[in-house]
Amino acid sequence: MVEDRAWLGKLQGELRGLLAPVFAQAGSRFAAFAYVDALLAEPGDRKSCWQLAEAAGHRSPRRMQALLADYRWDWKAALTALQAFVVAHLGDPDAILAVDETAELKKGQMTVGVGRQHAGITGQVENCQTVVFTAYVTPRGHAPFDFRLYLPRQWCEDQARRQRAQVPGDIVFATKTELATGIVTGAIRAGTPFGWVAADEVYGRAGKLRAECERAGKGYVLAVPVNFTVTLPSGRRAAVASLARLVPRRCWETRSCGLGCKGHRDYRWAWAATSSPRHHVLIRRSLSDPSDLPGSPGALLHRGPLRTAHARSRARGPSKPLGRFRCLAEQYGACVPSRRIAAVAGRWHVRGVSGCRVRRCLAGGRGSGSPP
Repeated sequence: MVEDRAWLGKLQGELRGLLAPVFAQAGSRFAAFAYVDALLAEPGDRKSCWQLAEAAGHRSPRRMQALLADYRWDWKAALTALQAFVVAHLGDPDAILAVDETAELKKGQMTVGVGRQHAGITGQVENCQTVVFTAYVTPRGHAPFDFRLYLPRQWCEDQARRQRAQVPGDIVFATKTELATGIVTGAIRAGTPFGWVAADEVYGRAGKLRAECERAGKGYVLAVPVNFTVTLPSGRRAAVASLARLVPRRCWETRSCGLGCKGHRDYRWAWAATSSPRHHVLIRRSLSDPSDLPGSPGALLHRGPLRTAHARSRARGPSKPLGRFRCLAEQYGACVPSRRIAAVAGRWHVRGVSGCRVRRCLAGGRGSGSPP
């Protein structure tokens, strides 16, 4: 919710100017204006069409529902306009494109893409809908930037279900990493100013995503699983889980990876070389968990793959696991600022960015995975 009314009016006017060309009919255009105005004015993270209609002064939610389900408008043009808006206000050549996914828990089976799949918000397999998205992150702020609805394989192969949900015929199955690679590739081709890509280990294992970043000269900090192997300067192959034991105590630095709800999120960091002068492994340890301190015997024996923050808190309480990130920081050459690399590593799980809101605005309704 935006509380500064003067600034809110200016923001609404700018957004209306961007979105007006997207809607050919006056009815859908004014419904979109009311929808956006209500989103900005209403408090809370979750807002139903009933709540938005009430905030807009409508007698029923019909116009809001029609905007998402019935009216025809160019969602790609709307997304392009909003991306231009984000870049105009936050554009930074050193920005971070943070890749993540969000899940919306569902009770039924009719919503496009719904099915039994992993939900990051609970850390369990749930009946949900999943969206892969990117956030544009700079020191001045961050905002949702692009998204792809994940359509499970069973949805892609069920023609009756596809037809009922109006899934376009050109939509084929794509893994989450393929969706993420497509988003990053699209941002590169569009000339979006950014210098880094950050993501968790689901995407850190994607060789095509790393290759795309390298071809474009973009740095990346991608979490990797404990069994991810690298070649050391000696030529020996080693799993990243073993590298922390090789780092001398004096080589660990304490850096903040950004502000959290309780202040700075400080960790100890080490920068491990590989046989490639362009690639490194970044290792993160907790300050508060004694078992994560450098040199603690057995600190790596019980460590599994990185999980989402929510799932980790359910399983082990507030302690933080050992983190390992594969990095490319070619734009800095041999002198990579430790403060900057730690900041990038802390941004893959962008707090406050609501992918669900992106989906509700652009991929909601009874239609296909592509908005109406």
